[in-house]
Order: sequence, then structure tokens, then C-alpha cells
Amino acid sequence: MATTTGPAVCAFFFPHDLQTCQEQIIMTESIGCHTLCFKPYILSTWDNFQSYLMKIRKINTQVVHLAGHHEKRGFCFTDSVMDEESLITLLAEQKDHIDCVVLNACNTQSVGLRLRERGVKNVVCWQGTVKDPVAVKFTHMFYKSL
Repeated sequence: MATTTGPAVCAFFFPHDLQTCQEQIIMTESIGCHTLCFKPYILSTWDNFQSYLMKIRKINTQVVHLAGHHEKRGFCFTDSVMDEESLITLLAEQKDHIDCVVLNACNTQSVGLRLRERGVKNVVCWQGTVKDPVAVKFTHMFYKSL
């Protein structure tokens, strides 16, 4: 893990039978060669996610990365499926503290568009279904190119 005091990438992983552990390893390797500080959070509940997201205000955060499972009802947590509107509201409240939100989960385009409408500067999302190996490869290439 990078230990610089530069801008941070805060990555939130929502394990749900996905390759999120592999994605975390790939991010660590890809970001390690930059001046970015990588802060991974393995989360299980909506309350944990909210708590951690509030902490990013104290960090020079450049990117908030979400990796996990998204379905029509929302984002899947261990204890619940959180509706899109709640997630959008929470992330939009952080728009002055972050430069980019990466939604590395299936069918997140509608969420991404609404985040942009609410003032989030940059959003990366998926228009349709994405296979786990493709999402991991995207993560590697995206952070390697920063």
C-alpha cells in the first residue's frame, strides 16, 4: 500500500461473490507506482459505508471507487440493498471533496448521469453488464494510466 501524503484514492469494496479481493490487489499494484495514497475499505453494511465516506472529508481525496454488485433495486451490501437515490445523495454531498467517482459495477450509467447532474465533476460507470474479469482489467488499466 502506498504511504504517501498525496491525493487519496478511497476504494470501497462490497464483496458479493465477486472478484473484489483481486480488484483490491490490482489497485494496490497499479497505484503503488504513483504519488497517490490508496485507502481500501472492505465494507459489509450501509452504515459502515456512510461512516467511512464521511471520513474522506479529512483526506485529500481525488477518487472514490466503488466495486461490487448493482442491480435494479440498488447497490448490494451484506445487510441490505441500498437504493440508488440514497447512494447518489450521499456521494453528491461529497462533491466538493472529490474529483472523480468510479462505479465499477453493472448497469451504473443512470447513477453516473445523476451524479453528474448533482455536480460531481467526473464519473466513470458502466452502461450494461460487466463480467468480473473485465471490471478487474479496467481497474488495472485505469489506475495504471493515472
